[in-house]
Amino acid sequence: MSYIGPNATVTGNATVGGNATVTGTATVTGDATVTGDATVGGNATVGANATVGADARVTDYAIVTGNATVSGNARVTGNAIVTGNARVTGNARVTGNATVTGTMILDRTPMTITRSDGYTFLYAPCADGIWRVSAGCRYFTMEEAEAHWRETRGDTPLGPETMIILIALGSWRLLCEDQI
Repeated sequence: MSYIGPNATVTGNATVGGNATVTGTATVTGDATVTGDATVGGNATVGANATVGADARVTDYAIVTGNATVSGNARVTGNAIVTGNARVTGNARVTGNATVTGTMILDRTPMTITRSDGYTFLYAPCADGIWRVSAGCRYFTMEEAEAHWRETRGDTPLGPETMIILIALGSWRLLCEDQI
């Protein structure tokens, strides 16, 4: 039987079913669904048409919104955001200030690198098979990312640091593909 804690909020057409729990000051709103043995806790928010199911956990100040899905044994914590049509499944862990957006599909914990100014970069495959870099509100192919940050940060101390981050993310992708 589902449980909604006394300080949690469930509004709109949101549903909490199965053995799901919503605790702390978490909010489930809009047409969101929390089901299975999923937990939404802390100050987390699940909104719009998002779904959190199976044994997934969304906690701390994490946000799952849009048509995003978090399922399996996945964990979204900290200030992480999962939005758009993104899917986080399996044993994937998304934490910190990472943003999973667009049509990204994570079935394992992605590599994230936080730049010295606090901007977190994540590189993951998308539904169309193309890997994209997500950083804040940015959602680029690697080539677009390199061009964007060369143009906008190239003459600053963040320029070289960003290029090193992109190289590291590209190298991590090669490791992932070798393990498949």
